[in-house]
Amino acid sequence: MGSESKAMGIVSGKPGQFIKEYLDDIKILNDFIFTKGETRTNIKVVDMHNHTNTDINEAGPQASLKDLNELSDKIFNNINSEDILIMSGSVPSNVDKKIYGNWITKAKGLLEYGIIILAVSLGGQ
Repeated sequence: MGSESKAMGIVSGKPGQFIKEYLDDIKILNDFIFTKGETRTNIKVVDMHNHTNTDINEAGPQASLKDLNELSDKIFNNINSEDILIMSGSVPSNVDKKIYGNWITKAKGLLEYGIIILAVSLGGQ
């Protein structure tokens, strides 16, 4: 698309460090918040013979209110009317499942036109 992307989010432990380093290596800007714990690992088992899939999804770390506020500030202090905002990933178990919906409302309220918002979350609203 000829535009610059920036990955933001909350990550933890060695998996979180791996994600950051990988994005650094492929020159994708990123600005993560590191927390205690381990970013969750998801394993997908595909049985091509029986045409079935099995998902093994670990629980991820919890997110503190401080971390959520910091992430919210990073998002909304950097967004403009020509951006595409993509929110993705499972909402931590201790966070209100409506967080993506709340952030979408906030983004729409800040900008009069032009922003495109995509949200994908398992278990969120």
